[in-house]
Amino acid sequence: MSHLPFNENAIAFYKGNNIDRHTFEKHVTRVRTKLLESQLKPQLEPLSDNVETSAKIINLCEDRYHFLVTFTASMLAGRITIMPANRSEGELTRLTSNNNDVKLIDDTEISGICLSDNASSADDLSWNISSVPSSMIVAELYTSGSTGMPVAHQKTWGQLVSGAQQVCARFELNQDSQTSIIATVPPQHMFGFEMSIILPLVCGVFIHHDQPFYPLDIQRAVSEMTPPRILVTTPTHLKACVTLTKDWQDIEKVISATSPLSEELASQVETVMDTSAEEIYGCSEIGAIATRRVTTNPDWTLLPDYTLNIEDEDARLHVPAIQQTISLPDKLAILPDSTFRLVGRATDMVKIGGKRGSLADLTAHIKSLQGVEDAAVFKLEHDENQRERLAALVIAHDVTSEQLREALAKEVDPVFLPRPLYLVSSLPYTATGKLPRTELLACLKQHMNETRKC
Repeated sequence: MSHLPFNENAIAFYKGNNIDRHTFEKHVTRVRTKLLESQLKPQLEPLSDNVETSAKIINLCEDRYHFLVTFTASMLAGRITIMPANRSEGELTRLTSNNNDVKLIDDTEISGICLSDNASSADDLSWNISSVPSSMIVAELYTSGSTGMPVAHQKTWGQLVSGAQQVCARFELNQDSQTSIIATVPPQHMFGFEMSIILPLVCGVFIHHDQPFYPLDIQRAVSEMTPPRILVTTPTHLKACVTLTKDWQDIEKVISATSPLSEELASQVETVMDTSAEEIYGCSEIGAIATRRVTTNPDWTLLPDYTLNIEDEDARLHVPAIQQTISLPDKLAILPDSTFRLVGRATDMVKIGGKRGSLADLTAHIKSLQGVEDAAVFKLEHDENQRERLAALVIAHDVTSEQLREALAKEVDPVFLPRPLYLVSSLPYTATGKLPRTELLACLKQHMNETRKC
């Protein structure tokens, strides 16, 4: 047997049925056997502290249970799971070209195993997740760097276990009964990976296999799970969910990440869903770092294992699990009792005409204007000898772009007025609710060149 934590029968709700631990172990065993029998590498010996994990798996499974099975099997087979920055053909080619040790796995390869009831002699193969060495690298996440080139962040099993245990303790999961997790965030994203893939392995929570997107689908997924329920999501999803004001089943907590929740939206969530709206502050290098409930306190509280200090205006986080101190991408103000305030992202700051401003503040000013539904302010590309310029894409009703410029000019310094400012019908949000600068520039270029809405 696998000796998974928390003595409950179910690990996932999958295709209308609960998957018990024994069935999960069987699915993992079959996929692990398939990986070991593949031509990636000769079959590995049982895992040890000096195991070499040179072969890699690009896990493209969108079904959360398929991803969980594949990740666990890959880890037990000594394979590193790669989670690419995106699923574009160019990115996948970059990761696989000239490398015979990389294999792509998606839902089509795993669904047959997970839906099959046929017995196999391989089902007798036992495994124990505690045999995975803490020092073993089991995952490699890619995020877009400041240059636009994806940056790799490797994760050891020990680091992932430590992070999950801290999250489990902070949110008091599995206190009286098994906690159900419904997540709208892809498992390839660090937030989704930690909350819906690592937590069931380390802390024994019960996950929903789907990745619901629309409010009615999220509401359906919530209703399919047993209480206590936790909705793991983003501000973008929550903004849509609060428009659905009825028929929400009991949700113990909403846990949001990827960008800060406004107090206004958090209050709406708590009223509409009759729950508490909590947040995680984190980064791809580490995962969850701190939490808050903005309706009661705007400041963030560090998870117990972490310490924070400022060196030359650079926020430095000490992480015992990896015995390193890392530089955080945000400007932070340290407060007493292991708390801090988020001032803004380092890349969010702009300097024009000798004056400093914040993209987030400029965006907030535009969003506060009458008729504006959503907006994004971002830096334009420019040569080294050119002055930095800003642009804005705005979703607004019953107002013209010229009226918005006039209203904004009364609120901000003229040097920070976005030029150009275009009205659009939508913004290019990712599945995790982020607005990559590359996508904003592409949307702007399309609007300028073709004079049509993005």
